[in-house]
Amino acid sequence: MGHLAKDSITVKKGDRVKSGEQLAIIGNCKLTPRPHLHMQVSECEDGQYWQGKGIPIFFNDLYYPIKNKTIKI
Repeated sequence: MGHLAKDSITVKKGDRVKSGEQLAIIGNCKLTPRPHLHMQVSECEDGQYWQGKGIPIFFNDLYYPIKNKTIKI
């Protein structure tokens, strides 16, 4: 997740989270008029996340988001 406030992340890899649970505090890069969130889920060994392998994510065990779309599974 991009544009999170520094040191605000409250979860770690492998945690299961519930709807409504706070994960972090949304921040701003100061180049936009308001705080916002970017989400990219990938795995990489060298820290270059933009070149990492995409990881599927599920919401409520019902939907699988793919490139800004959700489909029923």
